[in-house]
Amino acid sequence: MTDETTRSQVVRAEATVAGAALGIEGARRTLEERRSRLLARRAAVQAAQADVAARQADFERARLDHRRMRELLDRGLIARQEFDHADAAFGTGEAAVEATRQRVHVAHAEVAQAEAEVAAQEVALTQARRQLEAAEAGLGEARSRRREVAIRGSEAVSVEAQVAEARAALREAELNLEYAMITAPVAGRVTRRTVEVGQTVQPGQPLLAIVDAASVWVIANYKETQLTHVRAGQRAWVSVDTHPDLVFRARVDSIQSGTGSRFSLLPPENASGNYVKVVQRVPVKLVLEPGQNGHALLVPGMSVVPVIELR
Repeated sequence: MTDETTRSQVVRAEATVAGAALGIEGARRTLEERRSRLLARRAAVQAAQADVAARQADFERARLDHRRMRELLDRGLIARQEFDHADAAFGTGEAAVEATRQRVHVAHAEVAQAEAEVAAQEVALTQARRQLEAAEAGLGEARSRRREVAIRGSEAVSVEAQVAEARAALREAELNLEYAMITAPVAGRVTRRTVEVGQTVQPGQPLLAIVDAASVWVIANYKETQLTHVRAGQRAWVSVDTHPDLVFRARVDSIQSGTGSRFSLLPPENASGNYVKVVQRVPVKLVLEPGQNGHALLVPGMSVVPVIELR
């Protein structure tokens, strides 16, 4: 019991040390990221200040031009339109200076925020390092306790060998049980069984056929002249000859890329050279819509009357 206790203590201490190391690495990466963000925001402040200086120079030039244009307009030496252009440039320059100043204020605020984030992350890194130190101290204490345990292993080794033998026997029994059980790939009804109780079977031998009642579709052999406007996804209705009161909703799933006669066991071949046009049949797969009652009444091979809604 002491052996297991000290082993678990060592494992927990090692896990704690590993977690603390990961915490330090994550804190260090976050600190580097925030320092990089701080440098970028300081550079943005410098760029914004330079932009303010440039906008201020443009504004001073526009102000001087505005004053000269006012004097020339008062003296009647220029047209009113020229003064309006200078006045608009003066207003635009003043607005640009104010906007760049606002950007400088925003950039300063972002720098202050980034500095606070860096300081907080430095505190977090210091805390992570202290946690690592505490975890390493706990690991050293657990290992010292581990070394103090007197290993009396003769009986333990014998019992462990017995446990391993029992586990191997259990695994072998489980494998034999798995080999004795054959699970069907789907849930359904058995329609044909070719095996009896006590019979010896071989790998690959068919045992029975299962019909999946939850997944039902209809293969409708339409004439090729009827498929001009048939497309996948169209709605359809299927009535069953065995149960005339049941009408199932369906949809067109796919149309076979070939006629039924072309993929038959013995495709017809015209060896004599005479040509007689025969309207071929093309299989169309209709999938029944889910959530309908009566699926359990349908079995393979039934005759149905399918109707496809073209509009």
